[in-house]
Amino acid sequence: MEGPDHKASLEPHELALMVKAIRDIETALGSGVKFPTNSEVKNKAVARKSLVAKLDITKGIFYCR
Repeated sequence: MEGPDHKASLEPHELALMVKAIRDIETALGSGVKFPTNSEVKNKAVARKSLVAKLDITKGIFYCR
């Protein structure tokens, strides 16, 4: 049937393809939980850096020396 939303409507097979594409994207995005890979764990000891302050740093205070 023709109507104002006719051009934006999907046929049943088109809807099935769209749903499959969405599911594929969800799978590709993963769970969102991040953890280091085995190669990253091996390099952690030599590659990890840290920053240490000589003085206590008060939150919200800008220091300039």
